[in-house]
Amino acid sequence: MRTNEVLVQTNFAAALSEGSLIVPDSAPNDFWWARQVSLVTHCWSPANGTSRVIDPLATMTQGYIGIRFWNADGIHYGWIRIREMVVLDWAYETRAGTPIKAGA
Repeated sequence: MRTNEVLVQTNFAAALSEGSLIVPDSAPNDFWWARQVSLVTHCWSPANGTSRVIDPLATMTQGYIGIRFWNADGIHYGWIRIREMVVLDWAYETRAGTPIKAGA
């Protein structure tokens, strides 16, 4: 089945640094996942009036999430740049089957 997928590490979207290569064969602890995944977990405490983000991206000022999707001409790789709960920008490689660097 062809579907959209996110590059995942454990239970969260993998936190990628700028320049990380998004490729078909992921790093040893990463894998492509098409089902439900926690991209960002945001915790809010009404009693204390505080909040925080819990996930690999929480330790980075900003980070990249690797994505891939199928189009009529084949599979495409891309990235989404986020800062906590905000999508800053995104891109994908227009040539099917071609890896892309996060942030390129």
